[in-house]
Amino acid sequence: RLVVSGHIKSWGIIYDESDRKPLGRVVARLFNAKFNKLAATQITDRKGRYQFLAGDGDYYVTYEKLGYHPYRQEVDLKGSEAEVVDKDVGLKKQ
Repeated sequence: RLVVSGHIKSWGIIYDESDRKPLGRVVARLFNAKFNKLAATQITDRKGRYQFLAGDGDYYVTYEKLGYHPYRQEVDLKGSEAEVVDKDVGLKKQ
C-alpha cells in the first residue's frame, strides 16, 4: 500500500531574488499596523525559514539583512482568530 501524506508548509522562506537561494540570519519583525508597535521578532534559520502566529488585526512585516534592501509587507488578518504569517519573500541586493 502506498500512502501519500499531505505536507502543509507552515513557514515562509526568505530568499535572494537574483538566484532564489534561501537567506539565513534575516531579521523579520511583525508590527501591529494600528498602533505601529512591535509584536514579534524572528531570525531566519540557514534555510531562510520563519513564521509568526498573529491574531485578529492589521499587521506589517519588515525584513532586514546587511547587503540587501529592507522590505516591508502588509498583512491583513481582520476577521480571523489566530493565523500563521508565512509569506515567501525575495530580497534584492544593494
